[in-house]
Parts: sequence; C-alpha cells; structure tokens
Amino acid sequence: MGAEDSFSGKIINNKVFLNWKNINDYTKQIHKYVLSIAFLPDAIVCIHKGGIIPSTILSYQMKIDELYSLKITANNVVYPRDIINLRGKNILIVDNILEDGQKIAYLESFLQSLAVRQVVVTTLVRKQFDTPFVVPDFSAKSISKEDWVIFPWEELNY
Repeated sequence: MGAEDSFSGKIINNKVFLNWKNINDYTKQIHKYVLSIAFLPDAIVCIHKGGIIPSTILSYQMKIDELYSLKITANNVVYPRDIINLRGKNILIVDNILEDGQKIAYLESFLQSLAVRQVVVTTLVRKQFDTPFVVPDFSAKSISKEDWVIFPWEELNY
C-alpha cells in the first residue's frame, strides 16, 4: 500500500508542508514500486490539476510519452478527444493526494469503460480515511485525515 519515508517537510497546525525533495523522493518511490510489481504502463493518466506535476515528473523518470490529464467533476469526466487511444493499454493513474478516493474510483470506472487492459493507482500522499471509496495500489506517504498537505507548487497561496 505505501512506503514510509524519512519525512523532511514541516508540520504547522496540522498543515504538512512538503518540499521539492519530498516530491522527488515520492515519485522515485512510485517508480520503484511500479518496477517491483513488473507493471509496464503504456500511459499515465492524472487527475487535473493536482496530479499534473507529479505525473510529468514520473513520465520523465519512466520514459513514458503518453500522458493525459483528466478533470473530474461531479459525475463527469472531462477528457481529451484522443483518450480512446487508451483501449487495451496498461494505465498508471497518478495523483498528488488521495483523500476519500471518490474521484479516483470514478476515474477507474471511466477507464474500465474504455476497455483498458490494467490500471494501477498511485498517489504521492494518502489520507487515512476509515472507509475510503478506493485504496491506491501505492502511496509514498500516509497522513492523518485531519492533516492538510501543502505541496511546493501551492505554497504561495498560503
């Protein structure tokens, strides 16, 4: 399910501030996990917008050119027209954080409707919900559901 790392971010008032080293370490852990299960993704699909940066980093680390960003709204998936190219392919889902898992569960269902071959779900961080909609195959860091994560690309907003 996940790997615990030597966390070097800072925690202030239940806000977990991650830095770029954390992000780099977490994406490397995801890459290592994917290699350890002998999963060969043909494409990476991320949830817009939090998953864009980690999935881009992973696409470079894993040398995967096919990268799709899908926007999940209430019972709707906004996707690019060429998403049909995923039929029969192995898909690596990447997101920055999994909270209750509802968006990823919806995305997995959507991808299955496209007749993809296999889906592996990974996140940088997973909040520990008692009854999540879905549990990722791998998360690099697990935190309390009460904590709030501030990613380095968000830090200027706080």
